[in-house]
Amino acid sequence: MGKARLRRGGVQAYAVVEGDPNGGGCEVRLYTHGPQPAHMDALWTVESLLRRAVADYRCERRGLDRAMLDKIRYVPIERVELGAASGQEQVQDKGHQVARMMVPFAFMYLIFMGIVTTGQQMLSSSIEEKNSRIVNAPPPNKSSAGSSKSRRSRACLTNRPGMWRIL
Repeated sequence: MGKARLRRGGVQAYAVVEGDPNGGGCEVRLYTHGPQPAHMDALWTVESLLRRAVADYRCERRGLDRAMLDKIRYVPIERVELGAASGQEQVQDKGHQVARMMVPFAFMYLIFMGIVTTGQQMLSSSIEEKNSRIVNAPPPNKSSAGSSKSRRSRACLTNRPGMWRIL
């Protein structure tokens, strides 16, 4: 019934808890039909909520306090950067950590943009040079040198398409 409703588009996801959630053999199946990339964040949220619900159920059945378990699992981590001399320590805040990751990314992006811009400029100048290039016809035979026929056989292309110029 739930899978058919999912196929018809009545719901975005369908979850089934198989096995005993109190024991270790519990499995949660989250069914989707044609998930779209825009819904992936919502699906991850649903997965997180399902995990939390099963964990809360297990804690309740065993008589454990969920808040106490969260306190036990939470371990704060502080990043400290050591200086060159002993005794020089600096605690890194989140903004400093993000900046250390973003600065190389910004430089790589600038390099990428420079390469793309330079490449486009080189291509356009190469195409412009090819378009304005004068192409000569093959040289005349030695036997006809100096005749008017040999002058007419030397022609070139101008930078305007379809235009020929006699030399």
